[in-house]
Amino acid sequence: MPVSKQRTCQVVGLLIAVLGVALFLWRPWSGDVKSSAKRTTSIDAGPSGLLGPGSRPKLTPVKGTGELSIQGWVRGANQGAIANAQVIATLELGPGVGGVAPIKASAVVAVSGADGAFVLEGLEPGRHRLRIEGQGLVTAELRFVEAPGTGLVILVSREVELRGQVAGAEGVVSDVGISLRSETSTQSRQVKAALDGSFEFLGLAEGRYQLWAQGPGQASPTQWVERLGAGPFDEVRVQMQTAYTVTGRVVEQGQSEFGVRARISVQSALGTEPAREAISGEDGAFLVDGLLEGRWVATAHAPGYTSSESQSFPAGAQSALLLSLGGGGAVRGIVRSASGGALGGAQIQLVGVDAEGAEIRYAQGQLAADSGLALAEGQRFIPRGELGVLLGPIPLVPPPGAFVTRVASVVQRAEGDAPTDAVEALGRESRFITDELGRYEIYGVQPGRYRVHVRHTDFADAVSTMLNVRGNAKALVRNINLRSGTVLTGSVLTDKGVAVVGASVFARFSDGRDQAMSVTGIDGNFAFSPMSGALEVVVEAVGYGRFSKPITLAAGGLVAATKRLEVRLLRADAVMEGRLVDGAGFPIRDASVALIEDENGLPVRPARSDSDGLFRLEGLLPGMHSVAVRHPDYPLHVATVAAEPDVEIEVPLGAVLALRVLDASTENALPMAEVLLTRPSDGGEVRSVTDASGEVVFAALQAVPVVVLVRLKGYATASKKISLKAQPSRSAQPQSLSLSMSRGSVLAGIVRDAGGDRIEDAVIRVGERQARSDHEGRFRLEDVASGNVTLTIEAGGAVTAERLVIESGEERVTMELVADAASDDGARDAELPGDGDEDEDEDASDDDRQ
Repeated sequence: MPVSKQRTCQVVGLLIAVLGVALFLWRPWSGDVKSSAKRTTSIDAGPSGLLGPGSRPKLTPVKGTGELSIQGWVRGANQGAIANAQVIATLELGPGVGGVAPIKASAVVAVSGADGAFVLEGLEPGRHRLRIEGQGLVTAELRFVEAPGTGLVILVSREVELRGQVAGAEGVVSDVGISLRSETSTQSRQVKAALDGSFEFLGLAEGRYQLWAQGPGQASPTQWVERLGAGPFDEVRVQMQTAYTVTGRVVEQGQSEFGVRARISVQSALGTEPAREAISGEDGAFLVDGLLEGRWVATAHAPGYTSSESQSFPAGAQSALLLSLGGGGAVRGIVRSASGGALGGAQIQLVGVDAEGAEIRYAQGQLAADSGLALAEGQRFIPRGELGVLLGPIPLVPPPGAFVTRVASVVQRAEGDAPTDAVEALGRESRFITDELGRYEIYGVQPGRYRVHVRHTDFADAVSTMLNVRGNAKALVRNINLRSGTVLTGSVLTDKGVAVVGASVFARFSDGRDQAMSVTGIDGNFAFSPMSGALEVVVEAVGYGRFSKPITLAAGGLVAATKRLEVRLLRADAVMEGRLVDGAGFPIRDASVALIEDENGLPVRPARSDSDGLFRLEGLLPGMHSVAVRHPDYPLHVATVAAEPDVEIEVPLGAVLALRVLDASTENALPMAEVLLTRPSDGGEVRSVTDASGEVVFAALQAVPVVVLVRLKGYATASKKISLKAQPSRSAQPQSLSLSMSRGSVLAGIVRDAGGDRIEDAVIRVGERQARSDHEGRFRLEDVASGNVTLTIEAGGAVTAERLVIESGEERVTMELVADAASDDGARDAELPGDGDEDEDEDASDDDRQ
């Protein structure tokens, strides 16, 4: 090739290379705003919807296509403003037939200013997930934030770090794991110490942490470490000590030959150390190490079983433990459709109370797993047709002008964290989602009374009749037929017929089912999946009064019925302005004026009167309202006034009571006597104690009848009913009362039955004094009132009464009381209400209530 052609080719090649580099450098900055916004909001957040470490992008404000906004401030743990924080809003519970918005819907982005203020513009109506991230911040989020909304204060944490050094028990560090847990969390993070004993935790949220280390044959005492502020922070020194190991086996109660795969928790008896945990093998065998010297308590837990009884043991001196898990009760059944066919994919919950009356619920361990939602504590989300159902507490719509402070939940996991519970299935697996044959089964149920709640996308929810579950008994069967139900739709309008956008519509059931929720769209319409039974429809919207109406929806036939509801909301834009005065016409300053909510009103921020007694309440419905006025120098006063300017509320002075307590024999003053004033009208009470002169003064009391009760150790209780009278003026003398207390008497002895045997756990009463006999039948009553009294004995279902004459200060300590025998039906074996009224036949089935 000639030299000239060769040079020409080289020049052309160089120009192409330069042009390619220029195009590469220019490309990220090209394109219009719309395409840039599209690239910004299409970030793949992964299956959990959370960005991982190092994947935090640089975001710029992005306005959405809607018409609503959320305005607020981002602040740190110290309430200081956080600038340049990105607030990303994604619709997660949307309007009407639109139901549940996709998690990857277009995001709206705002960036906080120097004062921490941000505005999310262009939002669709509904509840949004807000994600907050920024340089030096721990990524966090808020769930189900209402749009439109104002006055939202979001508290986030700065990123802090914790570094330290491990010193071995013998100066050698090897194979040592360091654990860290926040005082507000039950989850811990773990890292391995380096060969030189150093370790670090990065990306922590500000707070207080529990730190401990553990290795073969050694562990460290736990220590609390604070990480508040931006740092820098001193290194933490961890000193290892000799540690012990405990071994054992987990079995099913009464089935010691079969082991159970379970989670073992070993906790310090003094509560000074975090729990050591392990997972038993298929044969039930386990080993837990890292136990410091002292006493520990071991328990086992496994799905499908009731928890084991605790076993206490000293570290290093115990034999192998045997932990026995109770089988508990079991419930199973088949869910069928309205046409009688088996129905797969139905979601099951078992809801009721245990034998002690405590509320308990058995449900899918991670109901939100399929939808990719990481919910706030106490909330669960169930995909349900076009709508979905939000379970648990739902943040209320804030009143107009109110500031709502919420703490954002940390969602980012820093590098070095341990994975969460990636272990094989434990215990017995319950089936909370019916299979293709419609079958469900729930194991490990505590004895108690329960109902089966069933939910399916295409049918109305159902609740079974009551089940009486006993431990380790044959499984109870409840076959349930789901009906097609009724589809409830409607619209929310103002009193002038204008659509209300973003109103929250709740369906609250009377039989304990979880409430459902919908949000109105741009046209004001809402819709629910099929429902049936008695329920209350409640509608709330920012700036409007609340609407509520009880309705009953039909169970439907083979095809769902329909019902439409039109809701009219009144605008809550009325203002109450007024003045507080006392009986003499003087202004009352620094008093609280709070609206007493009615069924149609929304919460309104209380007002406080100024130096001239003036106050202002905003966001009220037009018309009359009841307000409560509170001030330490006045009794509680409730007035009914109109929502209009120039309101005057006169607060009465109330009553003042001066009480003196004396010894009945010596007439000496009795200090430190407890005085209780109770209002029989509403049960309200006020407490105080007498001073050195036996006196106490109660001020700002309501002018109503009260009962004065006085108690003092060594004296019988004294009481008197009086009517309090309001003071005519502040200079008037207080109402006075003197009470004399007599020395209390002591009654003690033994309770026997007619055959002379001592009775344990008998209840002996004289007036308000009560005692219970011990295992030898002995009892003791102190501070018994003197005079003619009645002594009663309750034992074995029978009541024995005896009249006594008691002298003041008398001591009868050798009494022999004989209790009457109970009648044949006076006592019976204790059992749960309704025992015996349920069939335990494996083939049993009943008609279930919709």
